[in-house]
Amino acid sequence: MAERGVDKASELPTLAELEGPDDRKLSRSVVPTGLKYPAYRKYLRHDFYYSCAYCTIMESEATAARMTIDHYRPVASHPALTDEYGNLLWACDICNTRKGDRFPPSEAYADGHRFFRPDEDIRSEHFQEDGLSLRSDTKIGKFTINFLDLNRTELKFIRECRSRLEDSWELVRDGIMALRSVPLDQIPMEIRSKAHQLINSLLARVPEQIEDVDSLLRAYARSPLLNDEDPTDQESAAYKERMENIRATKAMYPGEWTRRKKRGRKKGPRRR
Repeated sequence: MAERGVDKASELPTLAELEGPDDRKLSRSVVPTGLKYPAYRKYLRHDFYYSCAYCTIMESEATAARMTIDHYRPVASHPALTDEYGNLLWACDICNTRKGDRFPPSEAYADGHRFFRPDEDIRSEHFQEDGLSLRSDTKIGKFTINFLDLNRTELKFIRECRSRLEDSWELVRDGIMALRSVPLDQIPMEIRSKAHQLINSLLARVPEQIEDVDSLLRAYARSPLLNDEDPTDQESAAYKERMENIRATKAMYPGEWTRRKKRGRKKGPRRR
């Protein structure tokens, strides 16, 4: 894909572009060099389609979670890349927090046990939809799903809403276009009666469809990230399995997975 500047207008991606079959890698803008990483915020938002690089949640969907700048290679272990634009990703706070300062040892990274990144990897090669969940047959996909918990409850809720909105849009689009583009007086006599019945049937369902859309919009407006309920048995089992997968991966590659910043000792009054 050709590189693009942030001054060009762009539309929000469709569900298919975010989570469906897509053979494209994310293309980064040509940006000024020498800036501090917070100054790249507007470029990151544009380049990542205002969406999390990992879970694909859009800014408009992240009602109770802020969006942040993620350092793919953590500052703690790669301080020289702190302000390097190619090391910066746009991510939701939940994915960024779960990722933290974690970065696989060199042997694990070379073997594919690393986080997915959309500017180097093709999403459809590493993630497939299985109902409302994501699954993967690759090391990169499994690693990212496990460490970032990409099948957490709120993401499943958002995938369901996206799917229902997309289905509703297709129904409305197809129905309206059919009604508008086929005048009755141009329909052959032998099927005109059936066409008339079909149109009346569709029009009679309009109030029902409006009510369904209204309910859907209300459900969509409710923040899925504010969950006051206790985890279900299924969620608890999924969490246990995810933790076991993470421990197994770490056990295969002994080394320092998380490097924390060294904090200087606070200076107190000098004792004499």
